[in-house]
This record gives sequence, structure tokens and C-alpha cells, in this order.
Amino acid sequence: MSGSILGAEVPRVLDFIPLRRSDIPELVRITRENMAQIILSAWGVEWRDETLLETLMNANLRIEVALEGEQVVGYYVLDQMEDYVFIISIQLERKHQGEGLGRCLMERVEESAWRSGLEGVELCVQSTNDQAIGFYRHLGYRLASRRRNNLTMRKAFERKA
Repeated sequence: MSGSILGAEVPRVLDFIPLRRSDIPELVRITRENMAQIILSAWGVEWRDETLLETLMNANLRIEVALEGEQVVGYYVLDQMEDYVFIISIQLERKHQGEGLGRCLMERVEESAWRSGLEGVELCVQSTNDQAIGFYRHLGYRLASRRRNNLTMRKAFERKA
């Protein structure tokens, strides 16, 4: 998660910006690379870019792109439910996974939900996506429900009265 300058650790910084139309091809590429095999193994169907494009064009959703310098490294799509924020999609470029940047994306989502007074964060993950399930559990997410090959995981905030 950090680099070294003369032996001193320097944390990596992500910038977050609203979705720009010019980001869409890169977000589709990242998502396809991450999800095509998972969707095929979980559901037996081929990945469809159109489904993601419909989501990215939905003006009612909050979409932020994560940049490291000028490079797009990931993004998330959020929908606010009654008491929770729901992560519709969260993706990090595969070559950056395991570097702490996924945690940065999740912390950004959680901090936003906390500041908004919400009770927590929910997401769905494919039951075949063991790496993501382990990551979310490590961050404190717990299984809320299962529907076929979709697991809904939730992290509830503990607020002091």
C-alpha cells in the first residue's frame, strides 16, 4: 500500500472524481476483466457490457472513479436505500488488487454512509467469488442473506448514543 523514498514509507493516495463519459471504456474493461469468469461460473451466462453501461448511465446512482495520479484504477456505484447504502458495483483493476487500494475504496464508501447518518453498507457478491467474500469478511461484513448464487453482505455501524 505504500512506496519507499529513502527507506521511509509513503502512503499511496487515491483521488475520487465523479464519472466522466471518457472513463466509461476503461470502467467496462476493468469490470469485464474482473467479472466475466465469475458471472460465467456463478450463472452459466456470458458477461454483457450492456448491463454495466445501463448502470453507469443511471443518473439516480452515485458513481465515483478512483484515480492514482491520472490513471483510472477503479470505481464504485452506490444506491441509497432507506437505512443503508448499497454498493451496486465496486471494481479495482486486477493488477492493483492486494495493494490496499480496495480497502481505500471501501473506506470511502463507509465514511460517506457514516457521515450521512446511515446504519451501514450492503453489497451483493457472487457465491463463487471467494477472494471478494474473504476481503469483505476481513473488513467486517457479515452474511445477511443468500438468494441462489448471490450473497448479500452487510456491515452495520455501531453508533454511540
